[in-house]
Amino acid sequence: MRQQQEESVCFILAVVFHSSLSIALSQAGQLPPPTGLSYRWLDPFTVNVFWQRPSQLLDGCVVQYRYGPHNSCTEWTNFTETLLTDEAGSSGWNFKVRTEGLRNCGKNESLPANIAIVDSEEPRAQLVTDFKCLHKAEITDCSWIPRDTSLNLTLSYRICGSSSETIQSLKECERPYRNGARDGCYLSADFVTEDICMLLRSNASIQTFRPQRVVDPPKLHVSVEGEKLNLSWTPPEVFADCSWTYELCYSKCDEPKKCQSFIPHGEMSQIPYDRSCRYDFWSRVTSGNYCEKVQSDFSEVPVVVGVDKPDVSPTAVAIGVAVVLSVGVLLACYCFRRHSAVLLPVIPDPSGLLKDMMMSGSTETKASTNLYTPVPEAIQPCKILAAHETISPCKVIKHNRQDELPC
Repeated sequence: MRQQQEESVCFILAVVFHSSLSIALSQAGQLPPPTGLSYRWLDPFTVNVFWQRPSQLLDGCVVQYRYGPHNSCTEWTNFTETLLTDEAGSSGWNFKVRTEGLRNCGKNESLPANIAIVDSEEPRAQLVTDFKCLHKAEITDCSWIPRDTSLNLTLSYRICGSSSETIQSLKECERPYRNGARDGCYLSADFVTEDICMLLRSNASIQTFRPQRVVDPPKLHVSVEGEKLNLSWTPPEVFADCSWTYELCYSKCDEPKKCQSFIPHGEMSQIPYDRSCRYDFWSRVTSGNYCEKVQSDFSEVPVVVGVDKPDVSPTAVAIGVAVVLSVGVLLACYCFRRHSAVLLPVIPDPSGLLKDMMMSGSTETKASTNLYTPVPEAIQPCKILAAHETISPCKVIKHNRQDELPC
């Protein structure tokens, strides 16, 4: 009760001070600022701020009001603002409202009247991280990493805006799932091209934000044409009216990775090609200035073109040839030494044979110990026996040969 009385006293003093200041400024050549600023939340995304027209304005003076941090104008004594924040424990939003003369006022704009807007119901908190919505032709997959896995979170969404129709169109996300460390659910395909506002709600707090919107990495096509590589992409299957900027990163041989951007206009883009190198390509896509902010991650699996050729220096080649020749010579020497008796047999010395012939004076040649001596043949004698008669063989000795012949 005492706190309410103190707040009432402070409010009365503020009104009195504001009125006194307005009169003083009005007399000093400035328009009086608006009075009685207040606000009302329409939903967790939208707040309506309203005030009263200054009573000190001259008759016939037409004014407008400039408000907000973005310096917007209105002729009404209120405005509706969609307020979003990702900051945990936000202390609110500060707005300034000024009176600005249009006609028949003859004075400069007023000093600002300030108003601090705070959440009157559920406090805001940072419930999740890395929230993103992957858009495909059939469906939108939104996923996030919860800060506290024990919390039971529900996700709702609607088209951003402050009209009564959009405020009442809040929908819940369908088919919730958990995939490892990420949670997620699916949005209707009707919201692919719309500006979406997200509401995450736990038992104790809420978080409102616009999601990060992503698409699948573009499909890269690479072809070789002489000393050039032709590059082309298949554009995303969603946001067909958007223009796209493609970012390409590639590695070549052992050189550092290079990145550059391309904006195709119906023709292929080209980069130089070194046939002795292997190229690994990664690419991603970002929407142009006239579309909703959408981009993709880099492709996880690179597109590979070419094969690395071995880089052999002349010094290495010379060393290799020398080693091979040395090993070959050593093996040849070893084989020659091992099989020398076969490759180089012993040949008899003809001088010894001639010397023996001349010293003996005989026409018969004595066999040299080095000459081949044939083995004598064994001849079986023939014997003819008559009836009741025994015939002794005759022995005929001729030179060194003994023969037996019948007598």
